[in-house]
Amino acid sequence: GTTIATGRYLKNKCYEKVFILPTVAAALAGSAGGARLALIAGDELLKKVLLVVLPVVAAVVVFRGGRKELPEEPDGAAGTAPRENTRRGLSLKVQLIIATAASFVIGMYDGFYGPGTGTFIMLVFTGILGFDERTAAGNTKCMNWSSNAAALATFITGGKVVWVLGAAASVCSIAGNYCGSGLVIKNGEKYVRPVIIAVLVLLFVKILSGK
Repeated sequence: GTTIATGRYLKNKCYEKVFILPTVAAALAGSAGGARLALIAGDELLKKVLLVVLPVVAAVVVFRGGRKELPEEPDGAAGTAPRENTRRGLSLKVQLIIATAASFVIGMYDGFYGPGTGTFIMLVFTGILGFDERTAAGNTKCMNWSSNAAALATFITGGKVVWVLGAAASVCSIAGNYCGSGLVIKNGEKYVRPVIIAVLVLLFVKILSGK
């Protein structure tokens, strides 16, 4: 499913090329490490941390409001980074460092636990780096695809995959990712923020219920 959505974002040029390689590489490394940790450790501590973090993140999304467009210098070709992009007052170098570090940490979370990964990295791209929702979604999917692939490979080699359940989930994931990516490409923030809030609330309820 993530592969389908990633392909649609790339096809529609909803990404900044310069961010893809470092964030994908960082997510691969982080996710592989997180998945290995998950094979030998429990997740109770992480759940307790998320019970504190999730309400704060949700509040930030709600009260941040819509993203205000910031003036940028002329871009190059579609899918490439601006020559001197200083959105949010950050140089391109600083943006790359933040995006790469966040991708490693969130990738590790994805490999270890998983739910909400795309939402967390999306918030980094929009809230900290100032990406518009379409571009943020495209770069998020590239990063999320790599973290999913690394975690899956680790769990397969560890013999922890239920193939029948995985196949059924994949069909639903493909349909959901195809529809969701289409909504974002066409409507941007109209759907992104409400979905992010809904995901955070559902994840909070899931952790609170202990299921």
